[in-house]
Amino acid sequence: MATEIVKALRRMDKPDMAYGYDGAYKWHTEDIGRDAAGLIEQQAKELDALREAGRWIPVGEGLPEPHVRVLIYKSTKTPGRKIHFGYYGYCGPNQAGWKDQYGNYANVTHWMPLPAAPEQKGE
Repeated sequence: MATEIVKALRRMDKPDMAYGYDGAYKWHTEDIGRDAAGLIEQQAKELDALREAGRWIPVGEGLPEPHVRVLIYKSTKTPGRKIHFGYYGYCGPNQAGWKDQYGNYANVTHWMPLPAAPEQKGE
């Protein structure tokens, strides 16, 4: 999409001889400017969505759907791996909490949705 934006903006520097240099050329360049602005807005929304999808979410800001596997960042006092698979959900009668991929309770500070699976050819 960036290529389309650049092409649209560069066309503004080159008058189209079919339009001449009168008011029609001005309208033509205004159309190109509007088109480029629309493409820029669309691309900005897509970038915002990508940034949001790849962001660690503090547990105080929100929780995933119960029992949906996510990446979790564990707060531990010992050195070692802090990023695991896990889920938030009901772990006992009237008790909600985090568990890691091993079924251990986890002190989670942040979580992130798992990325989508890669697309396979032929699917």
